Parts: sequence; structure tokens; C-alpha cells
Amino acid sequence: MHRCDSWPNLVGARVEIRRHDSHVRDGLVEAAAPDSTTIWIAAEGVDGRSLYTAEDGYEVWLEPESLPDKIYMQVICRLGPSGHAPAGPTAHTTPQDDSLNLSHPPL
Repeated sequence: MHRCDSWPNLVGARVEIRRHDSHVRDGLVEAAAPDSTTIWIAAEGVDGRSLYTAEDGYEVWLEPESLPDKIYMQVICRLGPSGHAPAGPTAHTTPQDDSLNLSHPPL
């Protein structure tokens, strides 16, 4: 799992919402504020539509494989073949890749 700090890129993706390192909810991203301050998770089963804010300490985590194809390919290019972010700039890094702003937990 990887934390993603650029929420607008995740509309349509399945994510996990966490707060203070604890699982809050899984769900499909329905909408997100352009500045990544707010994210809406779609209603599903017994869970209603929910709003989460970065200001309240919520984080969005995901498996890159759960992303729509276009975004998934950007993540793969950014992570490289080992599945980890490259140590420095690479030929695969573009401004669009940087907008994903994926954070990786320490190994």
C-alpha cells in the first residue's frame, strides 16, 4: 500500500482511508477537491457517502493496481521496476508524474 497525497487524481479508484495509522474505511473515490483537502467516498453497502479532510488527519492509501489504467501507468513509471520510488530524478519522471505525489512507508 502507498499513501497518495494528490487526491483529485484518484476519482474512480478504490482506496483505503486511514487516520492516525488506523483503518477507517475502504471505498470508491467519488470526488475530491482540486487542492487535496477533501475527498468523498461513494456510498456502498451499509456505508453512506462520506467526506474526509486532510485537516482532520485523514490519509488516502491504495494499491497502484487498483487505479484506472492511465494513472496506474504513471505510478508504475514513477515507482520503477522494483516497486519503490527511484532515489533521484529519472528519465521517467514528468511534471504529470510528480502531481501524483505518492509517499512510501519506510521499509
